[in-house]
Amino acid sequence: MDRSLAHNILRVCSMSWAVCALVFCTGCSGKPKERTYQIKSQPQPIEKVITLLEGYRDGKNVGSEVTGLPALMTDMKEKSADKVGIVQEAFDQLMADRKNAKKIAADALKKLEAQ
Repeated sequence: MDRSLAHNILRVCSMSWAVCALVFCTGCSGKPKERTYQIKSQPQPIEKVITLLEGYRDGKNVGSEVTGLPALMTDMKEKSADKVGIVQEAFDQLMADRKNAKKIAADALKKLEAQ
């Protein structure tokens, strides 16, 4: 083997080992990235009710979401006991007369705002 070729191969291998050692000692990317995560809080029961009523007021049809009302009302009793009567009355009216959902929901929202 030619002496200059062997010398070049040895030099390239030495440089490769030096680069590997440098990367190993310092790390590839340096400092790890810091990330910040937003944690969203669960909406309060009254907020869920208001969202439903606003949807009905804006023309959404009364649908299957009303089947979850008993559990929602139980949660509301713990946090917003003063508003349970208004909400219960509104949803009873909605179940009895779905055609007037816009008016019933608008009236209930006004009562909730006033309280």
